[in-house]
Amino acid sequence: MQASRSRSDKKSLIFPPERLRMWKLEGELLSGIVTLDFLDKVNERGEIPPEVFHRQIKTLLKGIIQSRIELENIGSFDFEAFITAGNIKRDYINGLNFVQRADGSEDDTGLAESVSKINYTEITKLPAKAADFVATSIELLDLLRLEDIATVDRLLPLLDEIQAVFTAIALFGDDFWATKEVSEWIRVLSKRRPGTLLPTELAEKLELQSVRWLNAFRRELKNI
Repeated sequence: MQASRSRSDKKSLIFPPERLRMWKLEGELLSGIVTLDFLDKVNERGEIPPEVFHRQIKTLLKGIIQSRIELENIGSFDFEAFITAGNIKRDYINGLNFVQRADGSEDDTGLAESVSKINYTEITKLPAKAADFVATSIELLDLLRLEDIATVDRLLPLLDEIQAVFTAIALFGDDFWATKEVSEWIRVLSKRRPGTLLPTELAEKLELQSVRWLNAFRRELKNI
């Protein structure tokens, strides 16, 4: 009887729903970075087809961006503190590099133009489109750096997705300079046969313009 009363007297721990949600999102964020790191190492060893690698990277980046958006919505979230607490820079640097490339905190393009960083408070205004645009842009840039697989049939779907986001957001639209550039690239590449590799000169030009589109999108988020 005494043991029964002791068990009933114990109070169960009750955590606020927001705290539980934050822990869940932080777990998803860490899992995404760890998986990115794993995929990058597998790709370096040539153990995964390039098209599968890029498709998975894009999916993971979208999930990571959306988790960060939700964390910002719940309350203040310090990504740098999160990196430090989880030893992410030490243990999963390859995965972290993809995330930093997406949010603009690492410029590995070698281009003179400064990189605009994502403000995650602003990106909460259109989370799905923003996550999709950034992830697609990173996939396009990575693909262009691998000249041996930068074929027309791989590039065109990514350009179509970028164009669709630009035209869907009133701030940009059909008359926005970047939208026009994307449309022109689609027109030019559509004339080439599927499977055709993009010449180095054209690949470098498209890479430069792709960085400018991504920077423009990041900069204009605050006006959306």
